[in-house]
Amino acid sequence: MALTRVDCIVEVLGELDVGVWRKTRYANNTGTCLWCTTDELIMVPDDETAALFAQGKGEPEALMAALETKLPERLAQRSDPAEGSAGEIAALGEAPTVQAALNAAVDAILAEGERRGLERARGILATAVASHFGPLPPMVSQRIAHGEYADLERWAQRLGQVPSAFMVVS
Repeated sequence: MALTRVDCIVEVLGELDVGVWRKTRYANNTGTCLWCTTDELIMVPDDETAALFAQGKGEPEALMAALETKLPERLAQRSDPAEGSAGEIAALGEAPTVQAALNAAVDAILAEGERRGLERARGILATAVASHFGPLPPMVSQRIAHGEYADLERWAQRLGQVPSAFMVVS
């Protein structure tokens, strides 16, 4: 198996007595973060023309200087220099799948929150209209029950300006 760019960097770091205790993908899935035992975080973009970046509590500038001198030789040893991001993603195993699952879970939670918020806003408007005009006719209740946020906002603004519940939701 050919060495990926990330593998090469990890090997060079090992030669520099810097261990990598964790590999993660960037939040936008365009590169890999290498968490080092020396408190540095090295960011490796999938785009091999982009520069590496390091930050942390250790000595990121010294570490980057050492990497820049040793890494080109190691990268030249790869059997297929074009093998880059696809190999790096495969080397991370399930990380992209896990990230996709997390993104889907977050989207589901946000959608549920949006649904609950809209239901609550509908209930508040129905209560306000009923307080102002008395019991709501079925047509008014139904319009409010199916209203979107923009509708509810427009209807709430009309509440004190119209003479009937029907005119609120028209």
